Amino acid sequence: MARKCKLLGCRALVRALALGAGLTAVAGAGPAAGPASAATIGAWSATAPLVTARTEATTTVLANGQVLVAGGKTVTNGAVGATATAELYNPATGRFTATGSMPIAVGDATAALLANGEVLVVGGDTPVNGALTPTGAAELYDPATGSWSSVAPLPAKLAVFGAVSARLANGLVLVAGGARFVRNTTNATADVELYHPASRSWTRASGMPGPGVVHAAAAQLANGDVLVAGGENELLNGARSTTSSAAVYSVARGRWTSTPPMPLAVQWAGAARLANGDVLVAGGSTTTAGTPTPAAELFDPATATWSPTGSLPGAGSYGAEAVPLPSGDVLYLGGLLDPGQSSTGASATYSPATGTWQATGALGTGRAFASVAVLPGGYVLAAGGETGASSVTSAAELYLAGLPPSITSAATATFAAGAYGAFTVTTAGTPAPAVTVSGSLPAGVTLARGANGTATLAGVPAASSVGRYSVTLTASDSVGAPATQVLSVVVLQRRTAGYWYVTSSGSVEHQGAARPFSSPSRTAPSAVVAIVPTPDAGGYYLAGAAGGVYNYGDAGFFGSKAHARLSGRPVVAMATSPDAKGYYLVTSAGNVFVFGDARFYGSPVHAHLASRVVAFATTPDGRGYWVATASGEVLGYGDATPRAAPAIAHVSGHVVAIAASPTGPGCYLATSSGSVYEVGGARPLGALAPHGRLAGSVTGFAVTADSAGYYLVTSRGSVYNSAAAPFFGSSAHASLPSPVTGFAPADVVG
Repeated sequence: MARKCKLLGCRALVRALALGAGLTAVAGAGPAAGPASAATIGAWSATAPLVTARTEATTTVLANGQVLVAGGKTVTNGAVGATATAELYNPATGRFTATGSMPIAVGDATAALLANGEVLVVGGDTPVNGALTPTGAAELYDPATGSWSSVAPLPAKLAVFGAVSARLANGLVLVAGGARFVRNTTNATADVELYHPASRSWTRASGMPGPGVVHAAAAQLANGDVLVAGGENELLNGARSTTSSAAVYSVARGRWTSTPPMPLAVQWAGAARLANGDVLVAGGSTTTAGTPTPAAELFDPATATWSPTGSLPGAGSYGAEAVPLPSGDVLYLGGLLDPGQSSTGASATYSPATGTWQATGALGTGRAFASVAVLPGGYVLAAGGETGASSVTSAAELYLAGLPPSITSAATATFAAGAYGAFTVTTAGTPAPAVTVSGSLPAGVTLARGANGTATLAGVPAASSVGRYSVTLTASDSVGAPATQVLSVVVLQRRTAGYWYVTSSGSVEHQGAARPFSSPSRTAPSAVVAIVPTPDAGGYYLAGAAGGVYNYGDAGFFGSKAHARLSGRPVVAMATSPDAKGYYLVTSAGNVFVFGDARFYGSPVHAHLASRVVAFATTPDGRGYWVATASGEVLGYGDATPRAAPAIAHVSGHVVAIAASPTGPGCYLATSSGSVYEVGGARPLGALAPHGRLAGSVTGFAVTADSAGYYLVTSRGSVYNSAAAPFFGSSAHASLPSPVTGFAPADVVG
């Protein structure tokens, strides 16, 4: 029963068909991390080699993303053999590592990824008495343990190499055709078997039409049926011929139906299912000796007919692989050029849209019958393979085909008028897509491109921009058609629904919709100088003169200066970043300390100031801030304007607070006597509601969310409002434990 052959002479092209979109032409498909070693679209680059050089191995992408390469043919001192070794390629590291060895050595076997994640390897050639002979063995790989076990062999003592296999929608595995060894002659078989994973057993199925084939092209159709086309007929009388016959196995009916013949008889061709459901069969040999052709053919499952399509560049090859790419194109790689088995590294891509081929980057090592798998991220792995009549390689390479762009972020972005907001547009694609927007955005909101295929819609919507806006986002890269998404940008009204004010001893008074909150801190606040709300009014911070920060409600803690030596420079002000994931502390000397994601833009600590620093405010977009002194000097940093404003002449009292204009440029200063000054183009806020003499010195100030009005609070807890600012109450007639030192509005959306 021994069979002697040279490396090509007993060739069987291993084909295991994947479910789904057919994203591999050799074995299964599954998720994996995209490697970063291949950096140029349309080019190959080296990755770590196989542990063992081999060709005609089975290749399966496991559920965990690693690629299993098992068995295969080897060459030692010119002698062809088979190996039982197996190895795993990790796309994250770009390396192969050995895993458990198979019970028996096989080459030209076929494999299928089972629904439970195990891998079934069936048939193949195995060494017997120094020569290769077909086997009916079935071997099962468990990725969880990295080990193999033998299961029931093919029934009726069937032993084949070069069979076709496919995991069907019902979970069974179809094994069809191949070549067996009968009376010292290889003979193609039409036998078909079904493997039952639950019982680990086999049953016979309806046989293929005709005398049977080996070296056939095969693909799983969109409906789950299986197409087997072309190949070689090998009869018991020794007659061998390339065939144009084709048939489809119906999973529902459990039988085969012949299709019209292919336009050209081929074997060792590459096959790939296209996105439209058609099957492309490309290249191959028109004779049993190895005569390459550049011809390509299309099978239409809807009409069960064949038609020619554009030819490959050059004279073509056989023993190549054809794999569908994420873009919908097909990559054809490598192969043999002549009966003498000269290998090629030429590669080409087929465009279903035009029906034409285009040459692409060539493999660094020419090869045929390689282990090929499509990896997520738009990469194709090619490892091992035959490089000549009696030579194999361990070299491995990655082809970067890229990924078509897609937009992965939500289709609605919500902003609040008068408040800084940001919405991140995320995409998928390789290379990273560029994002553009068309249509009218709300006034004050712009799109900025970010890194890694992101973009950010950000800004402070104008008070007049409340409403819904429909814009179109477009993500583009050099792969596939641009992706579009209609984005709904909603701007909601923001209003002041209440307020808080705090005393120096840390007592917080709340009015209107402002709620009291608890703090996780075990330390009681002292010498409090400021209260700062979170943007959603779901919490607030208290800042102490000694550098302590006390968080309440949904306010996160990002650090403090409580244990720092401030050397007579007490903290006088605090502000949060727009997303409440950071904050600032500012001292009387002008030190600006940042915590969390708050960004530092500069400070006046080394400037010659006319008086001490007393107030601090961030710009609405968080990209800058102002520092104000008691005499009314204003210094702007980042995008804060003005950059510098001199002290206010004839200021009434001394400055106690500063606030940004929520809906326009500039800022406002408030003094201890209750005067309010516009700085840097801030619009006038109007006069206070009628009132008598202020009850105490002003210690706090805030502007309403719509910039229409403002509040002043005095050290005694009296709250004064301008005509456009709603009044929610005060502590004018209450006895507070200590003077009021800070004021904050509770701004809500809706």
